[in-house]
Amino acid sequence: MRNSFLLFINLILLSQVSSFSQTANYSDGNKKFDNLAYMDAVKIYENVARNGFHSASLFKRIGDAYYLNGKYKSSVIWYDKLFKNYNTQHIEAIYCFRYAHCLKASNNRIEGEKWIAKFYKKQGIKPPVNPSPTTVGYHDGNFKIKKLSINSHHSDFSPFIYKSNLYFTSSRTKGNHSHKNDSWTNLPFYDIYKSTINGNKFSNTISLGKEINSPFNESSAIISKDGNYLYFTRNISIQHEIQKFKLFRSVRNGESWSKAVQLPFTKNNYLFAHPALNPTEDKLYFASNLPDSKGDSDIYVVDILENNNYSTPINLGAKINTFGRDTYPFIDKDGNLYYATDGKPGKGGLDIFKATMTKTDTIVNTISFGINSNHDDFSYTEAPETGTIYFASNRNNTFEIDNIYTLEKTYPPKEKCTGTIKGYIKNDVGERISQATVMLLDFDHKIISEKRTDHNGTYHFNLKTCTKNFIIRTHKDNFLAQEDLVLLTKKLHNKVLNITLEPYQLVLNEGNDLGESLKLNPIYFDLDDASIKYKAKIELEKIAQAMLIAYPNVKIEIGAHTDSRASDYYNLKLSERRAKATMRYLISRGIPISRISGKGYGESQLRNKCSNGVRCLEKEHQKNRRTEFIILD
Repeated sequence: MRNSFLLFINLILLSQVSSFSQTANYSDGNKKFDNLAYMDAVKIYENVARNGFHSASLFKRIGDAYYLNGKYKSSVIWYDKLFKNYNTQHIEAIYCFRYAHCLKASNNRIEGEKWIAKFYKKQGIKPPVNPSPTTVGYHDGNFKIKKLSINSHHSDFSPFIYKSNLYFTSSRTKGNHSHKNDSWTNLPFYDIYKSTINGNKFSNTISLGKEINSPFNESSAIISKDGNYLYFTRNISIQHEIQKFKLFRSVRNGESWSKAVQLPFTKNNYLFAHPALNPTEDKLYFASNLPDSKGDSDIYVVDILENNNYSTPINLGAKINTFGRDTYPFIDKDGNLYYATDGKPGKGGLDIFKATMTKTDTIVNTISFGINSNHDDFSYTEAPETGTIYFASNRNNTFEIDNIYTLEKTYPPKEKCTGTIKGYIKNDVGERISQATVMLLDFDHKIISEKRTDHNGTYHFNLKTCTKNFIIRTHKDNFLAQEDLVLLTKKLHNKVLNITLEPYQLVLNEGNDLGESLKLNPIYFDLDDASIKYKAKIELEKIAQAMLIAYPNVKIEIGAHTDSRASDYYNLKLSERRAKATMRYLISRGIPISRISGKGYGESQLRNKCSNGVRCLEKEHQKNRRTEFIILD
């Protein structure tokens, strides 16, 4: 039924391909830090780039802005431009790291691993050892993935543990209640089975019987804690209509089950499958393609009311659901949602993700890549009493048949050393910043801890390790977000990191140079020349975009200056031509003439000793051939 359910959705959605293609840019669904404010300054620099003006610093600024907001799909475009157009040796190591992470998020893991290796090489540190394909890191230990002996030569999936029994779905022929094959899969129809668990062994595998299993498909059985209710998915057939998947409930009847009843909210033309109960069993989660679904299928929830009544289904929203397939929910004892999706960056196919849901936020992270593979991985579950993890995958077999796996846990030696990261946050003039948010993350961008600076602008993290690497991410309203890498060793495990945040919106005062306030590169002219060079156009474009977006009311005087060579009269006229050329450029970029004036100062305001008759180097003369943008109002 796994493939049937997904195939059915894809068939009925063929007419909607164009609609879904418009939502295919799902960079916002991947974000781990979407509470960071998007800086309007990005618009200035992105407009500069779109207008055809390129530089390494420009690509870095745009890439960083998207990256720090978790928009990796957008960020990778700009980092790609950075590395393709500029020498890697001259680019800081941090950009190798960021580029690698964005490539992985874009399903280009092999290329991402190459760039993370370049990062470690640039840092001069030994890369961490990658886990082997059969071991994973999960919680506080390692696990060996093991294929269950209960698997057949057919498809087996959707494990669920109730007391000492494993309930699962299978298309095996033994005990199957249908003598026909499913036309979609060319396998026998799926039935629900039960097997007794004895340590690592399974016995007494039987079908649940005709009360539950029908001549068509049944799958994804779950049982309430008291053992009185069984929910599952059933494939029903209506004459002259295509088969549909619905949710059913059966009530315990001695050693057997009552005739299953379809849940009332599923009595429509949409698909419903794979039920899951929350810890208090007052909510039921499931997958469906209801009209407000964002993709092929979404995760929904209903409240369980009395007498087999339910509330209206509610979509879990964009942080969980994607434009792709979101399916097979499971809720653990702490209320965390595990589900399978192919709409978020992962190893490939369906991957299993964990969503931590609170009243104020939902954080979604991929789980260990030891569980996820480049095939379909889905139907995650945990045994309530032992915490043993089970899931299904179609990896490692020629015919991509589903099998059920479990994790056998092993514990690595515990680290005996600890570390600290502490420091203070200040602005660009040295003033300490209180109530700034400081986040401690690992290299997979998982948030470990989050704090706010005290009244002295200080922060402090106590670590349970001394050899791992961390990311410190800092943000504060009206400041640009900042990210720093902290590399700890046993010899250097107490790190002091003081961070300077740059203000986003500068305070502009009359008489200031707008170019200097924006920290632009100086705009120089060649000797005896009033034409605007390419490098100067990049900086002028920044002035134009700043005046259009960030400072829409500011007025400036363009002051053009020359060096002392040639006569005073000639230099005055040359500076006037340069001022007019600069004015024409800014007007061509959309700045009203009423906001710009220009004046040539000739050689009357030299910045160094290079006056008439003084011998100077060319680079010294060039400092005097400049343009200033003095704020008038």
